[in-house]
Amino acid sequence: MNSNGYISFNSNFKDVDNTYTNFNMNTRNIKNWGVKSSHFFNRTPNITPFNNKLAVTNGTFSYAVTLPVGHYNVNDFATLLEAQLIVDSFPGWIVTDELNGSLTVQNATPFNFVEINEVNKDLATMAGWPLKTINDPLVTTLNGFPNLIYSSFVDFVSGDLNQTNKSDDYSSNDRTRNIIERIFISDGKIATYNINQNETIKYMGVNGELFVSNIKIDLKDEFGNDYFDPEKLNEYSLLLLTN
Repeated sequence: MNSNGYISFNSNFKDVDNTYTNFNMNTRNIKNWGVKSSHFFNRTPNITPFNNKLAVTNGTFSYAVTLPVGHYNVNDFATLLEAQLIVDSFPGWIVTDELNGSLTVQNATPFNFVEINEVNKDLATMAGWPLKTINDPLVTTLNGFPNLIYSSFVDFVSGDLNQTNKSDDYSSNDRTRNIIERIFISDGKIATYNINQNETIKYMGVNGELFVSNIKIDLKDEFGNDYFDPEKLNEYSLLLLTN
């Protein structure tokens, strides 16, 4: 392959193991490669098994509340969360989608939202409501600005493409390694088309004596989990520049 060439990956051609089994090339004359541009068509719902629960206490008992996985706008989120709070905890809940875009939750019974270890990000945090401890004073009203995004970015991870790079390339979640590209998600409430055009390319060194085949590229969320996509609906492409 000539210097300053291109290598293209399209998710339509990977197998169920996220491996490009038909990718075969000789890296002779290639010293480095890096992602020049990328796109990610995100169809993942913004409420997933990684963020669909919260814990609420009335000072005596704590209750786990769970929303079904799905795409939610703020109004749907408020309506369904109010109903589920009543079903899973105690009555009297009112969740209001305010005109300024915030969410207000009220109950005549004093309450607090507390940490729940079953998810990476709980529903109260998604709604913008603070978490307290069981020893904090109880409240009857909370207001916050929701951020209904399951993961604020998707990491493209490949030990095959990053195998000779001297940088560790890892995330602060202490789980994700061999990051070759990161795309930030602009909106979690609807399916979005997200694009990166990298003016500064992160080049990864290549062993020019290798014959490269069966390249695997995994997608990770901000917590280090496999990016939630059980129905394999998301699509992406990566364009690598070589020199």
